[in-house]
Parts: sequence; C-alpha cells; structure tokens
Amino acid sequence: MVSKIMIFVAAALAVCAMGSEVAINDAERASKKCSGKAIYLVQIDYLWTGATHPFAYPDNGYFSPTAVASHGNGFHLWTPHGYSTRGVENVAERGRLSILLGELAAQKGRNVFDFVYTEERTEDGSETVKLLIKLDYTRPYVSGISMLTPSPDWFTGFDDALLCVEGKWVKQYERNLSVWDAGTDKGEDFESPNRNQFPRRPIVSILGSRFNSVPVGTVKIIRKRVF
Repeated sequence: MVSKIMIFVAAALAVCAMGSEVAINDAERASKKCSGKAIYLVQIDYLWTGATHPFAYPDNGYFSPTAVASHGNGFHLWTPHGYSTRGVENVAERGRLSILLGELAAQKGRNVFDFVYTEERTEDGSETVKLLIKLDYTRPYVSGISMLTPSPDWFTGFDDALLCVEGKWVKQYERNLSVWDAGTDKGEDFESPNRNQFPRRPIVSILGSRFNSVPVGTVKIIRKRVF
C-alpha cells in the first residue's frame, strides 16, 4: 500500500509540473475547432480513506453529489485563484447543488452546452461516479465539482478540461484530483464551525498543506461518440 501511495504522489507532482505548460498551450491547441458534437463518459474515481490519507481523513468522510458541465472558454465553473460564485460556495460549504445548477441553467445555450449531476452523495471516500456529458465545437471544455464532507469549504474537482485538441476530439483525458479551499469560510479543520470569510479569498489548493500532496482520486474523460 505504501509503494502505491508513493507512486500516486509522484504522478501528482508530475502533473503539477506540467500544469503551467498546458495552460500556455491551451489557446493554441483550441484554435482549430472540432466538427460537430461529442459525448464523453466522465468517470471519477474518488479515493480518500484512512489508508491513503491517514492524517487527513475524518471517520465519517464522504463526497457530496457531483456536478459536471461542458462549456466554452468564456465561462468557468470555478478556477484556481478565482473567486467562488454563490453556487460554488453552496457546494463547498454544504454539499448542495441547487444554486450551482441554477447558475448553469442560466448560461445554458450560451456559454454552457450541457450539465449533469448525481442525485446522491458517496457512501464513503472511495467510490466511482460515472456521468455522460455532451459537448459541441464551440464549447469543448468540461469542469466538475464535489464537496469533501465534512469540511468548512473544501472541495475537489477539475476545471477547464479541453477535449478538442488541434481540431480533433481527444480519445481520453485524465487528471489527478486536488483539494481546494473555496475561500468562503474561516474554518481550518474538518469539523470547524461555520464562520464566514469576509472578504472572500481566492480559491487555492490545500493538497500540499492539508493532504500531504496525496490526490483524493482521479478523473478520466473518455470519448464515447462523435456525431
């Protein structure tokens, strides 16, 4: 188990090292648009347990319902160093999707092409969630979010996964899942009481400071159909 965790950490650090280069190249890679529409399977393998995170897992830890959206580059479900919307705040603090789904519905047909979500939370911190999402050539990005529960305002997810590269729908996309502080609550521990953060702080990763740099899972986005 220890060796597997070390490999997982090494992979996470490699992904982080490539992050800035990927961000720089995204605009160029997206300049050639894909044709038509595509359907992708979003498979999220959550892995947050006492074995993987011995110093960062409460006995009753689980993930809230998960939301995933496809969108264009003029929209962000959430973004590192950005500020949480009311919808993201509600997910990160309470695990509730209602406000976020309203924000997505308001953008559907414009910056948002499709959004899907699970109805139930996970049983614990190790579970696989699968959702099908549609994209089109003007909205080839996918983002997702779920709360780590219990926590003050911590969530996991992925932002702006680009699935159209150099005019082609990619076969598969994979990323490790970090943990993010939404910047809306002052709490510093899993069971901290609610204390609003004002003014809000930017969204930042706490994977290194709180979770010993061990990801809480992976997301795989697999192409199923192009039409």
